[in-house]
Amino acid sequence: MTLETIDTSCWLTKDMVWMQARKDAWPSIETMLSKKNKKAISIIKQYYLKGKMPNWKALQEWENNERHLDLLCLLWLHPSNDEQLLYSLYREYMESELIYKTDAVKGYSSFVYSQIQVASSQFTTMDGNYFPYLDGKGLVIFNVLYKDIDFAGVQMRKQLKNIDRFKTDAQHLLIGGKLREIYSFGRWLALETILPSHKEWLLQYEEPLEWWYSSCVDEPTDYFTEKTKDYDLKQQLVENTYKALYRIHHFDTEREGDTCRTRFVYKVRKILDEREFIEDFKKMWLDVKAGNVEVEEP
Repeated sequence: MTLETIDTSCWLTKDMVWMQARKDAWPSIETMLSKKNKKAISIIKQYYLKGKMPNWKALQEWENNERHLDLLCLLWLHPSNDEQLLYSLYREYMESELIYKTDAVKGYSSFVYSQIQVASSQFTTMDGNYFPYLDGKGLVIFNVLYKDIDFAGVQMRKQLKNIDRFKTDAQHLLIGGKLREIYSFGRWLALETILPSHKEWLLQYEEPLEWWYSSCVDEPTDYFTEKTKDYDLKQQLVENTYKALYRIHHFDTEREGDTCRTRFVYKVRKILDEREFIEDFKKMWLDVKAGNVEVEEP
């Protein structure tokens, strides 16, 4: 297999029912891809419906912030949910010299942003959703993208051709959001309307949650106290962290019932109680549990 001749047996193009279902689903997918230009969407549509690969060589130097078949589109719009199959395709993509230098980084970025930040944001309808809704495929794609982080890092450094570019554009996508990500925990728990995309918020699952925790281990001990000229920004960081921890501790699991959020709360409380974190963060959690903290608009 190469990116020019991938296995297309998962595309049941001779099955009229299957093809009609793909065609019917395309308009909503096109809306999610609307940040890409028409040329890119046309290329992606051919891949989605028929498994047709782009003319990689002709498009290799086409510089565009919203490229055509970036890594997320490749995995998300493939008909299969088989992790092993998708991982083989992922490896071929990452090692290929045909892709553009930012195609992999864009895929990782779109995945993390849509499945964590967007999936914990307040919106009340799925209509006009301009970010990928993976319809149950998020954990599979996470396991593919993060199965071998060292491999991903090596390949992205080669693609970007600059270690400094890798450090600024890609490295943070591989190592997790660290303590700052706790804010999205609280934001997700405060949602009043829960839509399908909210129900698939990535960090509720075991593997991504462990990935997040592993990034917290390397947080500097002076994370909340580091001297900085922007005092207001540092104060906002402290307030946001307190608010997120307050929401975790006070989340009404009885009222919520047995939902994905309740199950997540039980898991993350256990992590906060039993795992190691920097001292300032541990003290903040203990203060919240002891009732020593009040927050605005919890």
